[in-house]
Amino acid sequence: MTTYTRKGEVYLPILLRMILVALFWAGLYPIGYITVGMMHPIIVAFYRFLLTALCLVPLLLLRERGSWKIKKREWVPLLLLGLTGIFSYNSFFFIGLQSAGAVKSAVIIASIPMVTSVLARLIYKDLFTPRKIIGILLSFSGVILVVTEGKLLRIFHPTSGDFWLFSAVLVFSVYTLLGKKFMVKMTPLKTTTYATLFGTIMFIPVVLWLGIPVVVEATFMQWSALLYMAFFATVIAFVWWNQGVTELGPGVTSIFLNLVPVFTLLLSLLFGEEIHWTHVTGTILVVCGVRLTTYTSSQKKAIPSQ
Repeated sequence: MTTYTRKGEVYLPILLRMILVALFWAGLYPIGYITVGMMHPIIVAFYRFLLTALCLVPLLLLRERGSWKIKKREWVPLLLLGLTGIFSYNSFFFIGLQSAGAVKSAVIIASIPMVTSVLARLIYKDLFTPRKIIGILLSFSGVILVVTEGKLLRIFHPTSGDFWLFSAVLVFSVYTLLGKKFMVKMTPLKTTTYATLFGTIMFIPVVLWLGIPVVVEATFMQWSALLYMAFFATVIAFVWWNQGVTELGPGVTSIFLNLVPVFTLLLSLLFGEEIHWTHVTGTILVVCGVRLTTYTSSQKKAIPSQ
């Protein structure tokens, strides 16, 4: 069950785990779409990360016994990561998912690397290679095709779901750039745990303001969906993702992100969602564009992207 290469060893279980990570993240879309149809999007986001925090905090204390405490200079970065990557992104994502559907949401969210590259160019003056420019144009074309359903004039009449999803893309791109800057001296586990914890706390005033009841009345299916999103699509995916970054390198690991919109298409078919030719074509364009855009990635630490 082990395969080897001349330049090092690549273990099949790691590759399988990377495929499963992409599958777990893809499952967020159809399962999340069904869940926000039964529960308010904010409560879905809140309980997903409350359950995630309950898993990550003990894991942090166990693995980083000597360095789990927050240093004075780390408070502001961790609060910013919690605000952008957990609270804002997931609020926008689940609200957009509710009206846009699984496949359309997956394609729009898959454009995050493209938008991140553009922001990195504007903020950090990163260079745009011809490969990156082509990748950005392909990704942009795929997103526009899906959003307009092949009727380009619809770009001037975006739906509310499109607005929230594009907002999610923008805010997660900011989160990624903040993570690139702040994670130099913090481990991914510490960063993600505290960002999750702070982001969850930020949900509490909104939940109370909306008057949303506690989830004691949730059905078995609703609890199962929340546990899936917290345990499989967040905690396990996070741990396995960082193992992949460590053992395979960020360049190889990032390739598996291209499977997320593809798996979302297949899972959405299983869940009975209607698939159009624009979904398939848009997915292909975005996947190819993202691959070109991230081809030269050399980031040593990675932030989970779903």
